Amino acid sequence: MDSSCATQPLVGVICNPLQKLLFFIVNSFTKLFFYKTCKEPSSFATNEHIQSSEFIMKALLKSLLLVSSLIVAGTAFAEPTAFTQLGFNQLQKEGKSILVEVHAPWCPTCRAQAPIVDMLLKQKEYQSIKALRVDFDNQKDALKKFNVSKQSTLIVYKGSKEMGRSTGDTSAASIEKLIQKAI
Repeated sequence: MDSSCATQPLVGVICNPLQKLLFFIVNSFTKLFFYKTCKEPSSFATNEHIQSSEFIMKALLKSLLLVSSLIVAGTAFAEPTAFTQLGFNQLQKEGKSILVEVHAPWCPTCRAQAPIVDMLLKQKEYQSIKALRVDFDNQKDALKKFNVSKQSTLIVYKGSKEMGRSTGDTSAASIEKLIQKAI
């Protein structure tokens, strides 16, 4: 895996299909726009050319809005499943790879971890991992079961065996190492 994808997603590395689609759309319209403007420099100021440029820019904006809405929708679906003891037991029984996130909405470390975990779990090699989110404020029985006293704790399981845990970690590289233990 390209680790620059996890640590620097905005530096020119295209990590997921939505980024590839956005890149393709922007690149295509940019090429088309420059082809139109550079092909006939003498006709740059004609009404036909200005209307063509306006059409291209409107199409580009519509495409960007569409891709933005897809990205937002993709992010909404990436939310981990709320932890239930029954669901957790079933996943363990099936021998699944599990990530338990102990999360509190008021916790800045939890809020920093969430997009990192979401990004990692969207990657092909980690899509088999099922994420379960324990609500730190409302699921005290689960905290006792997992022997957790702090929010922002991540625990990985492979079936019924705990493979590793971390607390307060916001490094994409080390979170990825932890998640790899579940595979």
